[in-house]
Amino acid sequence: MAAELQAIFVGVGGRGRNHLDAWIDHPRLGVAGLVDINPQYLEDARKAAALPPTGCFSTLADALATLNADVVVVVTHAQTHARFIRAALQAGKHVVVEKPMTCDLAEAEELVRLADRAGRKLMVTQQIRYLPVERTIRRLLAEEAYGRPGFGHYVNYKVRGLAYPQSDHMQLWQMSIHELDALLAMIDRPVARVQAREFQPSWGNWPSESTIAAILEFAGGPTISYVSSSDSRGWGLEFRLECERGALIQRAKRVGGEGTLALATRDGEQAIHLDSGVDNKRATRAMADLFASYVLDGIEPEVSGARNLVTLRLCDAVIRSAQTGRVVDLGDG
Repeated sequence: MAAELQAIFVGVGGRGRNHLDAWIDHPRLGVAGLVDINPQYLEDARKAAALPPTGCFSTLADALATLNADVVVVVTHAQTHARFIRAALQAGKHVVVEKPMTCDLAEAEELVRLADRAGRKLMVTQQIRYLPVERTIRRLLAEEAYGRPGFGHYVNYKVRGLAYPQSDHMQLWQMSIHELDALLAMIDRPVARVQAREFQPSWGNWPSESTIAAILEFAGGPTISYVSSSDSRGWGLEFRLECERGALIQRAKRVGGEGTLALATRDGEQAIHLDSGVDNKRATRAMADLFASYVLDGIEPEVSGARNLVTLRLCDAVIRSAQTGRVVDLGDG
């Protein structure tokens, strides 16, 4: 059966190749062409997608002028996302983009408006919120299975070993955005106030801050102490949320990794069986499925461009608070 949506992929190395592989052989999605400035990435991806050499380009402009495609999938450095999204929307294409949508809130809002005016779909691949631990916590909190949430902490210690690709606020845009999006998904209510700092550890020498600490006050509670660094000496992630009748504790080696969930009470800890969900190995394929359903079936996902603006607004508030040293009030959503 012929694919219903044909895509041009911009960036086909690393994460881009993961997305490409998820589209290859998808029953509803197809690959029309590839764009990359790295000839080896292009050749490897071309073979995987079984495309002729005429399906490979060094610029998106050339690909758009040559190919008949419905979608542009953008998996490039964060600072370049906005210009590729804009070019694709102006050419009348739907867009899938890796997180972050952009590194600027006003720009993201403008792109969402552009997609709406063009009648095109825009989706951001923030897959962490769909993993089993995150979905289980979201359900338990919605049901108030252990009473109302009050306070807790979210800490992530990542051993990256080197800086992210050059950008301002690199920890925020290339790591913390995953965690903040996951928190918004699990707690499922807006953040009302933020107080934050971005900084380097005493040994730090990254071009921009590798570490973030913040107090996140969600509308109606809870209040979460948040710390995240990609310049840590050892791995570890823990999210602990104190509720009226027990504490939910998520533990994992890293964000998006295989994790566990426990309920802690005065009698000790007991494991919580996880809801069925997308495991990390299938998460990229799940993003492709969501996008196909968005465009072809009209089912808007949690990670549509419009809905992702909530995450971008929280990231923007973190930056403004860190820059001014003040609490940023986001209202009650």
